[in-house]
Amino acid sequence: TARERQVLDHVVDGLSSREIAQELGVSTKTVEAHRARINDKMRADNVSHLIRMCFAYNEEHAK
Repeated sequence: TARERQVLDHVVDGLSSREIAQELGVSTKTVEAHRARINDKMRADNVSHLIRMCFAYNEEHAK
């Protein structure tokens, strides 16, 4: 979703769930729910795996 993309962008920028929640004006639990759905959809094992996939995607599509 568009909100999940916003959360993902902030995760890649290194923000914590709390910081993302403050930025988006939602609760930390809401951000954590979005992050869980993102990890499920991307089949990411953890945050570093998710970020590596994002960078790999961007490199692939920058060509």
